[in-house]
Amino acid sequence: MVTELAPDILAAVRERKRLLARMAPEAVKGGRATIREYLGQLVDSGQKIPTDARRELEPRFGLRGADPTVTPGVGRLPVAAQYLAGLLEVAPAQVSTFVRDRAEEFPPHLFGHGAPLDIPVTAKIGDHSWTEKIDFAQVPDLAICLAAAALVVISYLSGTRPEEALHLERGCRSTEEREDGTVRYKITGRHFSGVRDKDGNTQAGREIREDPWIVIEPVHQALAVLEELTDERFLLPHSLTTKPKPVEIRVPVASQDMVTAWIAKFISWANEQSQLHDRPHEFIPEDLDGAVVLVRFRRTVAWFIYHRPGGRIALGVQYGHVESTMGESYAGRSKADTLQILNFEQGLAMADSLAEASDRLSSGEGVSGPAAERYLAAVSEYGNKYAGAFVTTRQLKAIRTNPKLQVFEHERSLLACNFAPYAALRQRERPGGEPVQRTPSHDRCQAACPNIARTDTHIERAKAEITEINAECAEGLNPLPITRRLEQRRATLAEIIDKHERTRIHPAPTTGDRT
Repeated sequence: MVTELAPDILAAVRERKRLLARMAPEAVKGGRATIREYLGQLVDSGQKIPTDARRELEPRFGLRGADPTVTPGVGRLPVAAQYLAGLLEVAPAQVSTFVRDRAEEFPPHLFGHGAPLDIPVTAKIGDHSWTEKIDFAQVPDLAICLAAAALVVISYLSGTRPEEALHLERGCRSTEEREDGTVRYKITGRHFSGVRDKDGNTQAGREIREDPWIVIEPVHQALAVLEELTDERFLLPHSLTTKPKPVEIRVPVASQDMVTAWIAKFISWANEQSQLHDRPHEFIPEDLDGAVVLVRFRRTVAWFIYHRPGGRIALGVQYGHVESTMGESYAGRSKADTLQILNFEQGLAMADSLAEASDRLSSGEGVSGPAAERYLAAVSEYGNKYAGAFVTTRQLKAIRTNPKLQVFEHERSLLACNFAPYAALRQRERPGGEPVQRTPSHDRCQAACPNIARTDTHIERAKAEITEINAECAEGLNPLPITRRLEQRRATLAEIIDKHERTRIHPAPTTGDRT
């Protein structure tokens, strides 16, 4: 949604800047006559006098003098002094003073609600324009929402740390066209972790990274939006805040607390749009873990890669193989960064799979398949070493690198892969049979692969799928080719179930307390 709306918001930002630049810093000779003439033209033509919509419920900004048409305690919208001053090239104080001093000439019914900018609104949400007009007073909040949306894209899809993202500067993005026609998108920025001086001593400062971040196109587009949003050196400047600014801003970039508030504002605004345009599927629910802070984005993308069914495949399709891209961006660096976060999440995913398998086997489940013995051995080794205890980062690395513990499965899988690179059937299909990767290829799994093991839980899932197929075929609504495909799938599942029930083995009973 934000991608489509960005041009309109940027146009509104540019128009607001233009009007603010036209304001006179002090009273202009003949300014009151100019104001009187303009307001008179509005009244004569039946148009409303522009007002400041942000102060609708602030009676202290009401016009001077008794006004029986104004509800007590509510007040009236104040005149849009800055907006009119920019239009007329006078001082804002001249506008406010003129209207205040002539309250009797401008009764409440002459005032409108807001000061719409004279720019076209081109973007749509669904089939309808997202708004009729963009109000002058709305622009600062819309700019913050746009900055927050861009920052979310950058933080989530680049793997930058919070401070690294906040200190990105104008001109930090670049592209490299390769000989094969592909384009590599780069970000040059500062890093804060492990910065050392020429003698190798750690220092608290920051420096330009020797190697740029390698990112994907949406990140570059988000950076382009930020470059248009402000004229500052840093893309996320402190000056974007809508709160009163101190006389001297010592830190030119937005703080992490500030951008947390920006993200909250963006979520609120996005939810308001989803309600206005009847798009409940785009509503952002409340986060049960609290405020959405920048540090969470690096971990989130890694979690989806390794903890969701087909996570790496989905991310590859949606984000242009973001895992390999993000990994490449840190190639050759020994410092902890996104590649290590991905490794950390892979270790957690493997530990979760082994812990769940241990619980199932302890409750009496059987195991079948060519890798059944290796599956039992892996679960047993994990249970003896790690079960019931907090798994440290070093232990997660040990799990990830231990060839005996390479068990991969997820909550909807029909098998567990006890991955052994040289045994994997898909590896044998490659020229020379030399393994080229150390994790399973979910899109090339072969039914006869010797790395497959199945438990009773996997078989229950297969039975549930057969039930769904039977119900779909009974409806008779599918074309014949799809019905035949479903029947073939049902026959394959029935064969898997039958073989499991004939060949399954049970783990030997264990003694002692594993906690």
